[in-house]
Amino acid sequence: MRSFFNQFVPAQDCLLCAAACGRRSLCPRCEATLPQLDGPLCPLCAQPLPGGAQHPCGECLRHPPPWQATLAAWRYGFPLDRMIQALKYRHHFGVIEPLVEPLAQLAAARPLPDALLAMPLHRARQRSRGYNQSLLIARALSGRLGVPLLHHACRRTRDTRPQAGLTPTQRRSNLRRAFVCNPCVQGLNIAIVDDIMTSGASLAQLSGALSECGAQRIECWVLARALRTGAS
Repeated sequence: MRSFFNQFVPAQDCLLCAAACGRRSLCPRCEATLPQLDGPLCPLCAQPLPGGAQHPCGECLRHPPPWQATLAAWRYGFPLDRMIQALKYRHHFGVIEPLVEPLAQLAAARPLPDALLAMPLHRARQRSRGYNQSLLIARALSGRLGVPLLHHACRRTRDTRPQAGLTPTQRRSNLRRAFVCNPCVQGLNIAIVDDIMTSGASLAQLSGALSECGAQRIECWVLARALRTGAS
């Protein structure tokens, strides 16, 4: 998988400090500054838990999400936010390898799902952007882990407003009935792959559509987790 992406990535300078770094987007020194997601995490939403707890957080106990587990490799913050924005909007595919590596390690340490599913983009947005960054991440994970990638199991039927800047309530309303899945997911354990989990509204709507079509177990695998206010 490393050679697959490297054939499309020219030698470049570090995205943050401009030092030469070959085909990676960060030099080793800047890569060491990436924000780790440390400590015990809620198994359902990947938010940090206080004092070594191993159970779901209070929010997930009060309002259980429509998935069964979340894996997140990084905390969403500087400089990771710049890397993900560069991947999404500026074709910086070299960030995929260093960001996917720890997520693949987390996934390999647990039972693997039957299939991976990238968070779909609406066809209008994908046509405008030229690619789906979540699909690129999912392809990298599929290659590393040997888990099949579902390409046409779900589609986004509504070109919704961007989620950034919306309140949690607005995010849920914006995405209502935005996804349609087909029966090929019935009985499968599926991991949804995305770049960032913020409120989880997109993942919740897609999880609901998968459940309606008979998916047996759903996990969310994300590069980065945005922390709730006050979380550390």
